[in-house]
Amino acid sequence: MQHPTPPFDFHTHRLDTPPGTGIVSLPRRIVLHPEAWHPQVGGLYAAGIHPWWTADADFQLDRYLSSFS
Repeated sequence: MQHPTPPFDFHTHRLDTPPGTGIVSLPRRIVLHPEAWHPQVGGLYAAGIHPWWTADADFQLDRYLSSFS
């Protein structure tokens, strides 16, 4: 007998997503200040620059790129 595969969320913004149940797309505040955040052990995360962020008057690409290093 096969057991049903539990649902997996491939794109969520909920930081409280239980590890192994989804990929959390990190919000801008965490992308820019990763030192102020602690990921869950076993959690899956994606970080990127959303295109609509680049339209902000104060957008500085160097700030984002340095936070990824």
